[in-house]
Amino acid sequence: MQNTGHGDLVERPDGGWAMVYLGIRPRGYTPQWHVLGRETFASQVVWSGGWPRLAEPIEPAASAAFVEQLAGSELPLSWVAPGRFPDDVLHPLGNGWRPIAAGGDPTFVGRRQQHLAICAQVSINAAEGAGGLELRIDPRHTVSLEVADG
Repeated sequence: MQNTGHGDLVERPDGGWAMVYLGIRPRGYTPQWHVLGRETFASQVVWSGGWPRLAEPIEPAASAAFVEQLAGSELPLSWVAPGRFPDDVLHPLGNGWRPIAAGGDPTFVGRRQQHLAICAQVSINAAEGAGGLELRIDPRHTVSLEVADG
């Protein structure tokens, strides 16, 4: 954990103290490679000489695998598009989604990565254009797979 800050002391229900704060988990060189962005962390607090000191981290219990499928006529609220609303550039088509032409510019709609390890799957019908899957930290740091011309 690096680049920590913006902490708040909170009193826990058991009368103990904790601190919640922001930080990143870099993978490679900071600042470019913290793929999860800024996250909220928590640590237990012990008092020493009237001052708070961070102790053991507070970690939530592991949760079950998260699965999200894009089915239905509405995108989940977790999906975003840079500089616009996802509904402005995609519309439902059968059991999938079709991009609305954006003046010839590629359309990007995505979901923020929330876990260090993910498995993603996409089906693309590129008979009338192109489509793909992209891992994006920002517009300059991407890995893209694209299918075009069928």
